[in-house]
Amino acid sequence: MQEVKAQTAELTDPELLQLYQDELRELQYKIDARKHDLKNHMFSPDIHDNRSVFIEVRAGTGGLEAVLFAVNLAKMYINYVLRQRWKVTVDSVNGTDLGDFRKIVLHIEGKDVYGHLKWELGVYRVLRVSITETQGYVYMSTATVAVLSEAQEVDV
Repeated sequence: MQEVKAQTAELTDPELLQLYQDELRELQYKIDARKHDLKNHMFSPDIHDNRSVFIEVRAGTGGLEAVLFAVNLAKMYINYVLRQRWKVTVDSVNGTDLGDFRKIVLHIEGKDVYGHLKWELGVYRVLRVSITETQGYVYMSTATVAVLSEAQEVDV
């Protein structure tokens, strides 16, 4: 397309210029159509979008800092869920001696919950100065988030 635009700038013949402009419009139309198709394919509604979900937040590498990071992530998800007016319950918790947790599983119910949260899965990383640190060192911590749609009963 850039080649056609560059050649159009050099043209002096009005008929040839009109042909190039028509071709440019046609190419732009095809590009726009492909973009539209791609967006529809990538973001089309999933049959599971209306299901409830389980979100597991698990502390990764980084020791106590990873635990604190996982706690922050879980609080963030809980606050988001409450603002969406969905229902959240704690399904399970694997605690630490400090009263925190290494893993928490949240059960979230509401309208299109999975559709909103399905892209949240992954490994999250944070670089920060620890609140327990006095020397000012920057620590890297990770946490994993798993998002699973609630299974539906199936007649066999």
